[in-house]
Amino acid sequence: MKEEICRVLNIGLMCTSPLPINRPAMRRVVKMLLQEVGIENQAKSSKKDGKLSPYYYDDGSDHGSVA
Repeated sequence: MKEEICRVLNIGLMCTSPLPINRPAMRRVVKMLLQEVGIENQAKSSKKDGKLSPYYYDDGSDHGSVA
């Protein structure tokens, strides 16, 4: 449990980087957080209505945000 908390905290720290180019795009943040939740919780959320979240699609635009 402590290890998972540290990983989520590190994701939060990346989001608050002083340099905008070092901050991950929200699409990437969602992917990282979903990886932390684990496969069993993803299976539960995928049974809703058959529609995928807009964050599910991987279009390669998650290389960082530009302010």
